[in-house]
Amino acid sequence: MKTLEVEIPSSKSILIRLLMIESFSPGPLIFYGQNSCDDVNLCRKALENFFNGKTELDCGASAALLRFLAFRISRQQGEFKLRGSRRLMARGHAELLRVLNLLGVETKLEEEALILSSKGWVIPANPLEVSADSSSQILSGLLLSSWGLEKSLILTIPERVVSRTYLFMTLELMRFFQFPLEKLNEKKVRIPARTLPIQKLPLVAEQDMSSAFSVAAFGVLNGSVKLKDFPHRSLQGDFVFPALLSKMGVSFEREGEDLLVKGPVQKLTSIEADLEDTPDLFPVLATLALFAKGRSTFKGLSHLRLKESDRIEKVKELAEFAGASVTIEGDGYSVLAPEKMSSTSSIAYDCENDHRLAMAASLLMSQGMKINLKGSDCVSKSYPGFWEVIGLDPGVAR
Repeated sequence: MKTLEVEIPSSKSILIRLLMIESFSPGPLIFYGQNSCDDVNLCRKALENFFNGKTELDCGASAALLRFLAFRISRQQGEFKLRGSRRLMARGHAELLRVLNLLGVETKLEEEALILSSKGWVIPANPLEVSADSSSQILSGLLLSSWGLEKSLILTIPERVVSRTYLFMTLELMRFFQFPLEKLNEKKVRIPARTLPIQKLPLVAEQDMSSAFSVAAFGVLNGSVKLKDFPHRSLQGDFVFPALLSKMGVSFEREGEDLLVKGPVQKLTSIEADLEDTPDLFPVLATLALFAKGRSTFKGLSHLRLKESDRIEKVKELAEFAGASVTIEGDGYSVLAPEKMSSTSSIAYDCENDHRLAMAASLLMSQGMKINLKGSDCVSKSYPGFWEVIGLDPGVAR
């Protein structure tokens, strides 16, 4: 079987953060890497419209973009409307609104829009505390828009940070552009006033690890995949996926700068994994576990109910179609793989515009499961070429 060779597009999370930093830079930043996905295109267009004086901006279905833009545009005086899907606006934004209010920004959340009225940030006299119990995006959004402040801002460091690897990504990218975050003590940091991004070297926006994992998982079941120019280290938490797959019995080989995922694997081992810091891995990893022997368990999943879909319930739906037994307790998900999968029946499965669910469903489809996939084009949110790369037609029940 011929090895599938794949060039994964750049991380959308990195590109969006770079665009936010660039919006404060005296000149264009020099970085290499492209991803024509919906979220990056929306971010680029929204910032372009913002600088052209438009006050109504489109966030699509992206929570990160909504949160990042809310902080960015509220640095400027004016009335603004951030439009988005109903699901996006219902995804729990109480902490975002609270922090914006503390910065003097008036907010109004509607079914399909967030309305902001700002006079520019009003820096509070007391240290600003931002909760990261359900997401690190609010803290990342605040930091990304803290360039060029008129007064220094003191932040209280949260004790718990969900998806902390994404906050680490934010901080590392900002440090690359000389962001001078000052640690005052174990609980407080200061953001100095009047600092702008400074670039000394070009930057390469590494490939998207979540997308790389989805293709690698496809290779585990269907044949070897070579991930071209796979990095030796990464800013992304999902870089842990080769280690997780190794625990399941998957073999890898470095070929120069490429990573070869050796498949198909006939006997996968069940796995236990804490995914609190890597939530995007869950749908594909939990679906891949359906092909392992025995029971796999995952924890740290509570915030997955507030993603593009309720990912816990939607992944359970896929698992039960495959004949698996699922137990959900608190923030944990346990699945007992079926002894044998049946492909005699078919289901209609609604991705609910969640790209990770479409990628998870592709694993079952590749093994003969008959799934009529509604909303399969939602993969364009992060990886527009996904279906072409793996060679599946999502419009055909297999």
